[in-house]
Amino acid sequence: MKRRQFLKSSAITAAIYPLTSCSDPVSKKSTAPKEKSHIISLSFDDGFKKSFHRVAEIHENYGSQACLNVIASGHLPSFQAIDPWILPELMGDFSDWNDLVGRGHEVMPHTWEHKNLTKVSLSEAKERLDKCFDYFNANLDGYSHDTAVYN
Repeated sequence: MKRRQFLKSSAITAAIYPLTSCSDPVSKKSTAPKEKSHIISLSFDDGFKKSFHRVAEIHENYGSQACLNVIASGHLPSFQAIDPWILPELMGDFSDWNDLVGRGHEVMPHTWEHKNLTKVSLSEAKERLDKCFDYFNANLDGYSHDTAVYN
């Protein structure tokens, strides 16, 4: 499937989904979940300060919220460049992320340091995940392990 065809199909599905029957045929009462759910989510990774604020602004202009996935240690002095485009000086910090959460955007964990966890031992991968989740729990307003999505 080509990209354009996929996007059109996804948009049509997203538009039609709310129209599909989510009610009890006898009582006509809605059986749809009461909590917010995502049908389609465009997510933005890594935690670039400038672009994440711009993405949030664009979403706000359309009355929606952004899905932003953050490298937990991206703002720390120990963070090192990963690729030519993931540079320490481009990364935001938890002051930025808390501001965006306060404006209604979703900020989720996207690794501790952006290492490929398939290239380390299972115990090391678990340690890095725990470190990431613990840091989010301590530093991101309203963060909950129960509702978080690791991206």
